Amino acid sequence: MNYKIDTGTGSILNGVRAKIWAVAGGKGGTGKSVISANLGVGLASAGQQVILIDGDLGGANLHTCLNIRHPKTTLNDFLLNEKTDLKSILLDTPLKTLKLISGGSEFVGVANIEYAKKTKLLRHILLLPADYIIVDLGAGQSYNTLDFFNLSNEGIIICNPEPNAKLDAYSFIKNVVYRKILTGFKANSPEHQLIKKVLIEDRNKFLQLSTLSDIVGQTFAEAGSKIKAILQSLRPHLIMNKIRRKNQIDEAVQLVALVNEYLGVKLTFMGCVEEDAKVIDASEKMMPFLLLYPRCTASQNIYKILDDLNFASNNGRAFRYFSEFKKEMKEQAKEWK
Repeated sequence: MNYKIDTGTGSILNGVRAKIWAVAGGKGGTGKSVISANLGVGLASAGQQVILIDGDLGGANLHTCLNIRHPKTTLNDFLLNEKTDLKSILLDTPLKTLKLISGGSEFVGVANIEYAKKTKLLRHILLLPADYIIVDLGAGQSYNTLDFFNLSNEGIIICNPEPNAKLDAYSFIKNVVYRKILTGFKANSPEHQLIKKVLIEDRNKFLQLSTLSDIVGQTFAEAGSKIKAILQSLRPHLIMNKIRRKNQIDEAVQLVALVNEYLGVKLTFMGCVEEDAKVIDASEKMMPFLLLYPRCTASQNIYKILDDLNFASNNGRAFRYFSEFKKEMKEQAKEWK
């Protein structure tokens, strides 16, 4: 079946189309939920309208990062047609500009929702009113996860510095690209069959994905041009989490170069978050570390990542001056407890 969602019809708030970040980890334990929550808190603290969505349909836990023990509504209410739109299951947080849509794991089979429900959910996400929509995805490389990641061309990969984690991250991005290309053509069409043969059946002979457009274009010129456009449209980002040494930043840069060269997409290194005991302390208290420990190293790393986005903060303050946020974060933290 040809999977297709038009991301050009996304929600608009104050005349500006929402930026959607789907956050994936390739494997479990990378810290994607914690990073998603803190990115959301940071953006909301700067006056951005933010909606966090727990897209881990088999093991929802994003609410635990926001000190919410028992969500009143979850995605189950929407998927089971008890609620007609996602706005009706938005949960408030102490930050007025931050909302949460909690995932639901108690519904048997929710991790493998049928095609119609998946496309409905993806379509309704695009209708949410926000400046930023952050979708925290589950681990692994299922079609559901890949399709949610491809909801936006600018998803975020959370990776750890261990070799197996970097390999998983590379594999995840490769499968994202494969999925994006294959679902861009009608299933079982001559173009689709040729692409599938090159990508899957001849994978041991195939090295650089950037040459796929030329290979397919020799037989189907229009399809070759379409593949090239798909590759150029993909602009994923990488955050290296839990780094312990400065040379691990160099390793992240090497991963970016590898993806750019062999997968033909522009992966951007968004920044790193250093290993910090305060992150664990905050998680044990079910709180965002940005609020609970605004001076800690990990918080400063998040400020740096957000500052590099170079958006116009609604409160007029740059994240590079993180000292201005410390008192405010401490005051906000009292409202979360």
